[in-house]
Amino acid sequence: MTDLPMVISRKYVGITDPHRGLQVVPEGGAGIQIKLDEFMKHQSHAVCFSGVFEMSAQVVDYRATLFRFPLRTDDAVSKISKNCYTPDKVLGNLFASLQEEASILLLFLRNVVKVSMYEWNETTHSPDCLFRIEINGNIRKNREGCTNLAKCYNKTSSKTSIIISSMSTTTCEPPAQSYKVHNWLVMNAIGSDCGELRERAQKTSVLPWVGIAAPTLGDLNIQALQFELHDISSGSESFEELLSKLSGQTQKIVFEDS
Repeated sequence: MTDLPMVISRKYVGITDPHRGLQVVPEGGAGIQIKLDEFMKHQSHAVCFSGVFEMSAQVVDYRATLFRFPLRTDDAVSKISKNCYTPDKVLGNLFASLQEEASILLLFLRNVVKVSMYEWNETTHSPDCLFRIEINGNIRKNREGCTNLAKCYNKTSSKTSIIISSMSTTTCEPPAQSYKVHNWLVMNAIGSDCGELRERAQKTSVLPWVGIAAPTLGDLNIQALQFELHDISSGSESFEELLSKLSGQTQKIVFEDS
């Protein structure tokens, strides 16, 4: 899509140069970091961001993260890809794909709680919101629980820690303000009783973590159900009996096609 992505965050601008064509990029490097105030002193640089999401040449500490992806055009000489992008292609393909996956987009992220898509309006010189997706309720507790389990993960243990919770996401399409709520049962499982999988995870420094989300017909209102599995395949207890001991109660959940 682009050959020269830029990122502004706080007091710095990051420029990635995969072609290594910029003279200011150190030899052997693939990008450069510049102070925001120095970058915005150049009119040709400032005009690319001026007025976009409260960005201006006077801002020296941008308390957000702003990405700029100059679209690859037909006349561009690129060693990365021959695919060219127009604004219509971005709206028709990339944005459409994002909207299609929007209801599950935020379920397994660590910090992001809302994503909005905007299109720059040349008449009003301001962004128009096309689509918005946000996760509802107090999701922080569930995410912190998963993070804490990950930090405590023992590479040699055959224990599997599981957190089950209910979540809901809301999509909105301005200006009609068409809202739609999506309810989910979400399970995060960390660890494995498979020795081969644990060994592979250790070699690749990847945590054996599986996330599963299933749509439900209504809000189950499960704040956080946490339990552990200790090699249940070799035990005499049934899965339901084990759950009953670990969680104090057995909940039967029925899924139906909507």
